[in-house]
Amino acid sequence: MENSNFTENIQKGEVANKTISEIESLTKDKWDSYGLSEKENIRDNLFRGLAFCNQETIADSLNRLTSIGAIVDLKGALDKINTIKDCTVDKEINDSRDGFKKVYKAVFPGLVDIVVHEGEPTYLIKEKNEIVLKKEVVFGEECYVLPNWEKIPWKLPQANKIKEYYYNDSDELLFKDLVEYHSKASCLTPGHYILIACWDLHTYMLESVKYSPIILLFAVPERGKTRTGTGMINVAYRGISTITLRESYIFRIQDNCMTSIFFDVIDIWKKMERGESEDVVCERYEKGKKVARVNNPERGSFNDITYYNTFGPTIVATNKKPPEVLESRSILINMPLSNKKLGDLDTQLAISLKERLVAFRARHLNEPLKEIERQFHGRLGDISKPLIQILEMVKPDYTGKLLKVLSDIEEKRKLGKSDTVDARLIEVIAELSETESIIKGVISVTDITNKYNEKHADRLNDRFKISTARVGKLLDAMHFKKCRVGNGRMGILVDLETIKRFLEEYGLTNPSEPSETSEPVSEINESEGS
Repeated sequence: MENSNFTENIQKGEVANKTISEIESLTKDKWDSYGLSEKENIRDNLFRGLAFCNQETIADSLNRLTSIGAIVDLKGALDKINTIKDCTVDKEINDSRDGFKKVYKAVFPGLVDIVVHEGEPTYLIKEKNEIVLKKEVVFGEECYVLPNWEKIPWKLPQANKIKEYYYNDSDELLFKDLVEYHSKASCLTPGHYILIACWDLHTYMLESVKYSPIILLFAVPERGKTRTGTGMINVAYRGISTITLRESYIFRIQDNCMTSIFFDVIDIWKKMERGESEDVVCERYEKGKKVARVNNPERGSFNDITYYNTFGPTIVATNKKPPEVLESRSILINMPLSNKKLGDLDTQLAISLKERLVAFRARHLNEPLKEIERQFHGRLGDISKPLIQILEMVKPDYTGKLLKVLSDIEEKRKLGKSDTVDARLIEVIAELSETESIIKGVISVTDITNKYNEKHADRLNDRFKISTARVGKLLDAMHFKKCRVGNGRMGILVDLETIKRFLEEYGLTNPSEPSETSEPVSEINESEGS
């Protein structure tokens, strides 16, 4: 058949594949060569096989059969197939299970989520523009079935509610209700509630994003980190909360279930080191990253290494600030001191929002997000992009509010970098570039070292003065181009534009104006512009 979508949209079971192949091989001449009884038998068998296919494939198949004269009454044929589908398909899958390899599966293409239907876990699948419920799904030679309910570590939403929200809810109203929900669950600024609501939504569109920013909740004890993280994970896609950072657990739960994880620990980095899971957690922010482990050295080359996918939404609550390698992959939220009185977390509202979010996922499954330009430099530009894209889809006139809070986060990042050895070296280079120390665009590493030690003599004694060798290595890491100066000494090439970029990167220029933090949430929900 010429239509390439003909075989792409079928449920890839053995019966369906065989049926499609038979229909594709039929021609008018071949059909006309059969006797009347043969035609009836062939037609019945084809209808029986088409009952295993989705609606689009059934329509394409019936059109083809009509074109070669195999059927005349199109509506009657469709009614017969639907009758077979309703009465026999589930029974036949169960009866023929011995012919398939039974596989417990919670992640596969087209799956919206696992839901509760008639008191049992059930697959909610999107076929064309419809959402359907299935206990089992056949792909090739495998029959996908759900694990026992106790093996599913997150709370399952109700199928009937999701179907209702699929047709009757709106993305904008859902977004506003998420903002309101988080405003009652934590003590943050209005801009942060917008950011968190966008993060919630992005967890339901992981097929459409490349990055998932780690939300890093940092503060001293009793500032609401656990409460804020719990409020978020209660509505996130397949959200679970854990203090376990063992790599084996993270590998399995992510590969098998594609979960959102909330790590609630006192010292996240110390626990990651103990569990040897630094790379596992740090690589969760980017799709396509693989973490390798040698599990079977006895199997020899290539067969001894296993590669694990760790991509998934992540929240971290910690009392100890982690190192740059984790912080740079995160959106850091410093929990403020607040007198705001909060009630208990509304778990029933969270369940209702989760059902609406699953319906949101069903409406937009595999839908590409609007392409936008990066709004920030470095890794912040990568990890903030999906949040901005989500907001552009559901409430574009709030984009300015989100950009304000992200700009504040960027300024705080720069401020943190400004008190590092790297930043102090940049300050020294900027000062030397305005003196006679620069000759034909070159400053010697020795001059930089001497100036640094002189400038910071109050904090450095002779034992801790920085060496020329170390300065050279740091300048290499910052990608300054080296050259030779007089007496064979090393120097670096500098120009005003390069210095300006470094000063901006390390927060050594005048910061932008801070965003407003006193705007009530009600104004966010009512205002129309940003």
